[in-house]
Amino acid sequence: MALWAPFEQFIYRSAAEREGRADARSTGGDLDLTICGLRKWTRLALKGNPTVLLLLFTPDDQLMVCDDLGKELRALRPRSSRVASRPRSSATCRRRSSV
Repeated sequence: MALWAPFEQFIYRSAAEREGRADARSTGGDLDLTICGLRKWTRLALKGNPTVLLLLFTPDDQLMVCDDLGKELRALRPRSSRVASRPRSSATCRRRSSV
């Protein structure tokens, strides 16, 4: 039996705090923050989650914080957007037959 559970994610929503209920709708100026553990982040990245992948392709001058591990992850990103947007299955690569 494990004495601890791996960190999955933390969610903070300022709208919920402002309204006093968890299902409050966000409005302008609200903060929606989700922090994922590395295992979950990797799982989402491998599935092609665009929100997670955005961190890899954000220009360096627009990053607020990027530690050494973040720099290593960003160094592993595909260099070409064509590689990043590659179709997931061979069925989508077939040419359409001319009718």
